[in-house]
Amino acid sequence: SEYIAPRTVEGVRAYKVEANGSLIAAGGFVAIGQNTLDVAVSRSGRFVYVVNREERADFSGWDYSIAGLQRNETTGALTPIAGSPFQVGEATRSALVTFNVLPSQSGWTAGVPMFYPLGVSGGYPPYTWSVASGTMPPGLGVDAKLGALRGTPTVPGVYDFVAQVSDSRGAAATKAYHFTVAGAATAAPVTVVEYFNQSLDHYFITWVAAEQANLDAGNTPTRWTRTGETFKAYTTPQAGTSPVCRYYIPPGLGDSHFFGRGSTECEDTGRKNPSFTLESPDFMQMFLPAAGTCPAGTSNVYRVFSNRPDANHRYMTRPALRDEMVAKGWLAEGDGPDLVVMCAP
Repeated sequence: SEYIAPRTVEGVRAYKVEANGSLIAAGGFVAIGQNTLDVAVSRSGRFVYVVNREERADFSGWDYSIAGLQRNETTGALTPIAGSPFQVGEATRSALVTFNVLPSQSGWTAGVPMFYPLGVSGGYPPYTWSVASGTMPPGLGVDAKLGALRGTPTVPGVYDFVAQVSDSRGAAATKAYHFTVAGAATAAPVTVVEYFNQSLDHYFITWVAAEQANLDAGNTPTRWTRTGETFKAYTTPQAGTSPVCRYYIPPGLGDSHFFGRGSTECEDTGRKNPSFTLESPDFMQMFLPAAGTCPAGTSNVYRVFSNRPDANHRYMTRPALRDEMVAKGWLAEGDGPDLVVMCAP
């Protein structure tokens, strides 16, 4: 279909497909109505139906019709069926309103990222969102296009603001929110204990009490002993932390474990090493350094790689121990000039 008068009435025309793929028009255009939505051909090929939608002059909704045409089986030309187009109903555009995807009385925790749709219906999209009045929690904002509260609140307190949505016709609707930002709850960190297996020359770390008990009792094929090295970690997400995943490296590649800091390194490790087994996507929660610098109140954690076919990594907080491992041929990994891999609480 295509316009046969500028942006007013549309028409359809049948074409014959030649053996070389070219098209030859079969008859002239036939007027079918305004704003064609879809075209359907009957299974026999004898009839063509076109759905039209015409917007009312007062913009209150649309009127729908179906144009019916019969195809000449010899020439392929189309002619209207008597009574076409057929009126099939109407649709009324409802008024622009907001609704409670995000409740009027809402809250979140400081330091925890948030994405929450505000909710809108009716009117004429696309919609544009803004803050009409009031005070937004620091760190949060209204996404103008997506219509969502987005960001990470940073300051606990109570905030009142009015969100506004406008449609393409200039209509607007508002909704008031009473938003409470609670202080971040800090859980007690656990102790991550390091073990060494002399026969394998491998290191392993865990905070899990059951795993520590088995290793301490010698309930393993080869003996693991504590090195005395430890550091702290969280077991649940805290403000500013990032998950650390745990992979098992199969025999032939190491028969050991790798702890990937952050979702990016974890996903990259799985993609590059499909034979690795992901034992946990969030074995523990740690802070990540910014250009090699850990947040205030945290400790540097270093990582070294054995650089052998039986891959193994060691994690430690003492730079002198890291340097000692490097002197033995292990490779230091991490960010910044001091090669920091993550940060312990």
